[in-house]
Amino acid sequence: MSITWHQQEGDVSGHIVEVSASGDSFRFQWREWVRDAARVESTWRECNDCWPVTLGVAREGAREEPAFQTPLEALLYRLGRIEPWLMKRRWPPMSYMMIPGVLAGAQRLALELEQAALPLAAEKATYLRRLIAEFHRVP
Repeated sequence: MSITWHQQEGDVSGHIVEVSASGDSFRFQWREWVRDAARVESTWRECNDCWPVTLGVAREGAREEPAFQTPLEALLYRLGRIEPWLMKRRWPPMSYMMIPGVLAGAQRLALELEQAALPLAAEKATYLRRLIAEFHRVP
């Protein structure tokens, strides 16, 4: 089965090479690399970097930032972009220096979501605050 791995820079396509017996994780191949994916927060995610994986679709290339109809859509898009960084546990040497910036950006976004005064925004702000509170780096 084909997959699309949605990375920071854009989408890359691959294919599933192995599925766990329980069906709650799988391995996929992208170029010569094999990566693991599992279901996290009801979304399939690559296990190391936590970027989402879509099953059954093979897409390649850079993504353009969508045109937003409402301010809430823009906030939710930003949440989708920072969420994998907060879920990530292992940071290669030197990239861990990004952690304070990621956490500060997440705090600002949570505040903006809280100030939006909409039910979905409040729910997402609570979710984001939980991700921030649970964040830890594995050395």
